[in-house]
Order: sequence, then C-alpha cells, then structure tokens
Amino acid sequence: MLLGRQVRKGEHGIRILAPCVRTVEDVHTGERSPRVVGFRYVSVFDVSQTDGDDLPALEYRLLDGECPDMF
Repeated sequence: MLLGRQVRKGEHGIRILAPCVRTVEDVHTGERSPRVVGFRYVSVFDVSQTDGDDLPALEYRLLDGECPDMF
C-alpha cells in the first residue's frame, strides 16, 4: 500500500514495460554504476481504481529572478 491507498477488489491493472536496473561493474575502470539490463511487465493502476486517503496536493512554485543564458 502506497500513500495510504489500495486498489479496489476486481479492478484490472494496465500492463507496462518497466526497466530492470542492476548495478554493474565496468570491466576497465572497476567503477560500479546502475544500468538498465532489460525490461519486464508490471501492473499499474489509475488513481480512480483506488480507495483510501486523499492524495497530497502538488505545490507549484514560481521562480524569481533571471534565467542564465545557456545558448
């Protein structure tokens, strides 16, 4: 259960492809870093298919000041 919500009984999930991430070691440098090594199917549900606590409201903030010229 995530965010105090659970899927209603009888609801059908939407199947999507999700990445399988593994930590692998580079053969040349010995550095360990996360890599996508494949994909698998997972079920996800729309918020309308769930019951429970209200979802937290998103907080929108406006930035003040000038944006640096990057190009």
